[in-house]
Amino acid sequence: MTKYLLLFIFIGLTGCLERKEEVKIDKDGSIYAKWKIKGDKQDVVNGLQLPSKSFTVEQKEIVENDKKRFVHKASGKFANIDSYTKALTFSEEDLQIEQNLRIEKNGSKTYYFFSREYQGRDWWKFERLKKQEIDQKLTKRVSKKGIDSLSLEERSKFLNGLANFEVKKRLLIIEDALGQAIIEKQFALSAIDNTLSKLDEKYREIISAQTIELFLSLSKQQQAQKITLSEQKINEYNSQILNENFASYPVSEIQKHIHKAKKLYQLSEDIMDENFKVHLTLPGRIISTNGERIEKNGVFWETNGKSLANRNVMLQAVSVVED
Repeated sequence: MTKYLLLFIFIGLTGCLERKEEVKIDKDGSIYAKWKIKGDKQDVVNGLQLPSKSFTVEQKEIVENDKKRFVHKASGKFANIDSYTKALTFSEEDLQIEQNLRIEKNGSKTYYFFSREYQGRDWWKFERLKKQEIDQKLTKRVSKKGIDSLSLEERSKFLNGLANFEVKKRLLIIEDALGQAIIEKQFALSAIDNTLSKLDEKYREIISAQTIELFLSLSKQQQAQKITLSEQKINEYNSQILNENFASYPVSEIQKHIHKAKKLYQLSEDIMDENFKVHLTLPGRIISTNGERIEKNGVFWETNGKSLANRNVMLQAVSVVED
């Protein structure tokens, strides 16, 4: 998973996190939950929505199929569904979930209505852009054999595609942030167009096929330094041009929107290759669910980050206890 708001795209195989969650709900609505998150150490430690606060945590390295893996285990008891939900959401940029547990008594029967909704991400516009700008066949070849496997013509096409994607991706993020500023305060729409036009010009001074090719020839330490310096220059351009076009609006507020939009993009990218498994146990017998029934009182769901790319994902189950 990408851990930087990269100036340049790193072409390679990404890591993958496996998330397993077991939730047991008792008759009084209290909850006992266990989590197991497994993957590369950096991906696990820096991953979003890592259960830690309000949980008992254990972390360790294991060897699996001759590969080192890192495991984060967490468990905890919660008085109700609200306290459990709060323990799983740490910021507005994090993976957002809404949960509800409604308990209804009707005669001799008690019904338990459980629902969870994962908030989708506006990701596919970036994925479509990537496919439009970067040749996918060349990307696969570079991933497997390296950039030196390309001819000079293919290399030029590939690097220009990377540069175009990176510039346009950044402008999309800025446009989302400026849209929020427009909503909060009335500005002429020309302010957005002027800003994007000037930023496009400035970004292309920094991000080009030539600079990416040079970047790829550097050591990892030099690459990190180059990213830092380039990001500083881009931030300076952002502030300068925003001040010119949004003089009556605090630029610091727009920068907050930009930071949030960047963070959402990064986290959305991070979860694309993640796998989510949820096992829920409810009191009594399951009578309705959109998941897979496991025995009489258990339900299982499995989904992944791609499912959250542009739509919400809902988990639902109903059980009944008869006196």
